[in-house]
Amino acid sequence: MADGFLDRLKDAAFRLGKSPHIGVSRNNLIPGLRVLFHAGYGIYYVIRPENVAIIRVIHQTRDAVAQLSAK
Repeated sequence: MADGFLDRLKDAAFRLGKSPHIGVSRNNLIPGLRVLFHAGYGIYYVIRPENVAIIRVIHQTRDAVAQLSAK
């Protein structure tokens, strides 16, 4: 079950590599930050010239602002 979830999450991440602008802009949190929601999780990422960098994967019930600002 967990393996299937991780495979689907990985597929969503690979989609970002092909179409990085499909996520929603979250510039209000971090300049250049975007999020794609998948299966109850937000994949937070930034678009770089050579790739997409995933910053965090956060469950949608969590406080994303707190999670992204935590060190």
